[in-house]
Amino acid sequence: MKTVGITTTNYHSALGFYSNGVSKQYQEKIVAAGGLPILLPSLEFLNEQQLDLFAESYANTLDMLLLVGGPDVTPILYHRSIKQECGEFDLDRDKWELLLIKKFHKKKKPIMGICRGFQLINVSMGGTLIQHMSSHDYDKHFHNLKKTHQKVHNVNVLGDTLSKTLGPLIQTNSFHHQCIDELGFQLKENSEIGISDDNVIEIILNKKHKILGVQWHPEMLHQSNETDVLFNLFMSLSDPVKVISNDKSCKIS
Repeated sequence: MKTVGITTTNYHSALGFYSNGVSKQYQEKIVAAGGLPILLPSLEFLNEQQLDLFAESYANTLDMLLLVGGPDVTPILYHRSIKQECGEFDLDRDKWELLLIKKFHKKKKPIMGICRGFQLINVSMGGTLIQHMSSHDYDKHFHNLKKTHQKVHNVNVLGDTLSKTLGPLIQTNSFHHQCIDELGFQLKENSEIGISDDNVIEIILNKKHKILGVQWHPEMLHQSNETDVLFNLFMSLSDPVKVISNDKSCKIS
């Protein structure tokens, strides 16, 4: 059974203390795909040397990394000034999770990012984000925080492995206001992607770097075959023999 480290979100509890946790849905999907979920606490109280040591220890101990959703990514991390429309962000969490990505990637261990997690992977690879989609002519891209289980737009699936596993066209939920702008340089080659009808990158698979990223929240789509397939695909990245051949991966300009 492969161990999967799952990042957590910082929050203030109803009792008034500061804590961190994660939706059970992430854990349920990892278990259903045959993995052993391990929650990774936020460790911003440690100094930089200690953080590096802990991140290295997690990467040595665990088999895979799942980066969950959450607040916006801090714009300075992708060399952009903070725009008025940018939402709340957590720089300490960003730095911790970037360190985890670095350590797991260096050890060639699979990484999956969901929504914010996908965006953070892109930033870690040198990519950039659009801070508010409505400011960039994406007004028709549907975002609804109240209907998390509702499929609201299409994703056109490109590439051999993704189209074989998901099909050429799927529908997803959507409640993000940021998205990928420039892809990170390590994701531009040997990647398969899926895009929405208005050309937002919604999914990326790079088997060379063992990275899977999705912009929607598959863990919230109950009774969805695509959701099960996605988490199974992630788990398969730990065993290259199980991953379907991808001779038609492309270079993205």
